[in-house]
Amino acid sequence: MSSAQSTTSTAVQSYDASCKALLTKKTIRMHVLLAILSVLSTLITTVALSFLRLRPALWPLLSIWVWAYGLSVYAVVVVPLLVARKTLLTTTHHPPSNLRALLASPSNRVQLLTYTLSALLFSLLFLRLTRLPRLSDPDSKLFLYSKQTGLAILNERPVLFVVCMAGFALVYGTMQVLTCRTTVSWPTQAEQLLPIPSSILQDLHHTLQPGLRLSISTILLLLMLSVLLRPLGISLLLLLLPLPLLSRSADYALRHTPLTLSFLLKLQLAASLLTLLWELSNTFFSVYTSRPLRPRQPLHASLLSGLRSQNTYFKAQAWMELSRLAKQEETAKKVFADMADYSLPGTGGQGRGKGLWAALAREGLLLLGEDYSLLKRRGKPVAVPGKPKSFSPKSNSDSLQLPSAPQQPPKQLSQHPAHLPSAQALQPAPPPSAASALLASLARPPPALVDQATNAILSQARSVGGEKLRAVDERLEGGCKLLTEVGGAVGGVLGVEGLGAGKGSGKEGGTWGVDDVLPRREMDMWVVESLTSLISHSPTADKYGLSTRTTPSLLEALTSYESELQVLLQELDQRLPPPSLPEPLTILTAPKQAAQAVWQWVGYDSAERRGIELVVESLTGTGEGVRRTLRTYGEEMAGFVFTPKVGGRLRVHAAAL
Repeated sequence: MSSAQSTTSTAVQSYDASCKALLTKKTIRMHVLLAILSVLSTLITTVALSFLRLRPALWPLLSIWVWAYGLSVYAVVVVPLLVARKTLLTTTHHPPSNLRALLASPSNRVQLLTYTLSALLFSLLFLRLTRLPRLSDPDSKLFLYSKQTGLAILNERPVLFVVCMAGFALVYGTMQVLTCRTTVSWPTQAEQLLPIPSSILQDLHHTLQPGLRLSISTILLLLMLSVLLRPLGISLLLLLLPLPLLSRSADYALRHTPLTLSFLLKLQLAASLLTLLWELSNTFFSVYTSRPLRPRQPLHASLLSGLRSQNTYFKAQAWMELSRLAKQEETAKKVFADMADYSLPGTGGQGRGKGLWAALAREGLLLLGEDYSLLKRRGKPVAVPGKPKSFSPKSNSDSLQLPSAPQQPPKQLSQHPAHLPSAQALQPAPPPSAASALLASLARPPPALVDQATNAILSQARSVGGEKLRAVDERLEGGCKLLTEVGGAVGGVLGVEGLGAGKGSGKEGGTWGVDDVLPRREMDMWVVESLTSLISHSPTADKYGLSTRTTPSLLEALTSYESELQVLLQELDQRLPPPSLPEPLTILTAPKQAAQAVWQWVGYDSAERRGIELVVESLTGTGEGVRRTLRTYGEEMAGFVFTPKVGGRLRVHAAAL
């Protein structure tokens, strides 16, 4: 009798053990499915946060240390805990006492190798993603200039990203299969058909609920912290949070419950590590791309490759980088000097210092060098009164006859750039260039029927309004401040021959250039008004950071700048008598005169004019006459600049329109 009872007890124990093994098999399958879903949800969440500009950026100075800390935690803490947990779940209740005994089992060696390979794959994946093309490669895609790191990895390395993620999924799935094969004694087919005792189902129910609640709350907590906390805090939390949970999972593993929290916690650990390594890759990428430019570094090849790229994304990134470099005076001089010695085939370059890019480089050197005052006299000053000569649109640059101006005695000329006469400033260089033709063409009188063309240009300019002003956005970067020297610093009245301090007015026989002051100033007012309207009436102003805290101060600066221009126009109206101009100098007539100068430049048809169009088109990114107008008259007049954060969001907003 006792023997029968013993047999029944043994059968019951075997039956319970089989049920537990069956449930463990099902929970492992569910765990593998949840792990895959967790990895996918983490990727989708990270990409969505990158699109919404909510992705937290780590502190760049600590990026290397965070990398080392994360890999050390994964290799030193996580792997031994998971191996120990697998050992505790084996059917033998005699865990190995030392590392040698642990590695004696083939399954343990495979398990440790699997985790090591997964960590190595993670490191190789993101180190490969952060490797950039060589600067000396002229055909590279200027990946260096992309600051949208999360999206750039997906946009520019999609195949590599998919392959690496597939490799990680393969390694992770292999790890789960090995865990299932080496941890659980599977029940037979007959045992799987037996009913499951209610005690085991109740145990499963009580274990599953807190595990799911903890997993969901952990995911929500990480998502909230990634949005609210600052860079270093979220990184350390992503690293430290799984550690106490892993220690608790080992305690659950000792009890060998059907569904332990360690399954869900290991799932969350994988999601946390994936999010962490994604952020680390973005940080490492940002640090690499934001390094200061070395003056001795050959940059012009990649930069010019981006400037002539047919891809608008790379062209915009290249001009953003060029604008950033231009704010560093010594670096910018080095860059433009390299460009001046570089000629591209198909752009008119015949040798050293010639062609389109050489002209562009000379324009940049003028902006940065001692000859900056030359830009303040783009228009040839004419005598007062003076009758413009005839103009032929088909004439060549060699046959240009500029209107004569009264010449001063040579002994009265100073060598200081601020006192150079305009006639000397407009003399073409010994090798004719597109830049000199651009300066000379603006002084030509308008051709016939200019009124119709002027009205057409003005109507088109008024219709496009602020949206067409995105071409000058590369000038609107940096800190949000206003240039105080409206007069002499950026082409104002004080530097114009005949209108500066101590100079004679038009009534006294002085010289003046209508292209120097009034059209430029009126165009500035148009730029200010359009930008003000664009910023204040943007439906996505709050979304892109132009909140009520930022917009009023910016509008106040624009209003102040516009009022200064109004005062300047009134002063010019008092200084210049009505007979000196074909029309009175008012705000209403200034745009027409500006458009006349623009139209005569557009109507000037020659090889130099086509070269000028290429220069201006490369500067603005378009061939439209309105944008060429803005570049010609308004490039150095954008006195205010945005902060890098606001400027970047404005560029994103402009690109989305």
